[in-house]
Amino acid sequence: MIIHAVLNNKKLKAENHVNDPVKTAFGNNALPTWEDFQIFLEDRCVPRQRAGLREYLEAIGLGEYDPVEIIRKTAGRMSEDNQWLDMVKLK
Repeated sequence: MIIHAVLNNKKLKAENHVNDPVKTAFGNNALPTWEDFQIFLEDRCVPRQRAGLREYLEAIGLGEYDPVEIIRKTAGRMSEDNQWLDMVKLK
């Protein structure tokens, strides 16, 4: 799946390149909203309620909980799957 997101304009376009909706960011949702995108990003991050969150953020070099920045640092990797995110900043 390729997600084109313009963060400052909150514009989103998703291109699905797999047949299994479980392996897509938005399931069967062909027209995800900006809110859907925000939920997806948080799902690929450490939970906001995690014990020791402040220490975790400090360890990865962040001063606050910001899903975009967390994913830039961690590639959105989760222990329970082999998927990751590659965030590319276009000029």
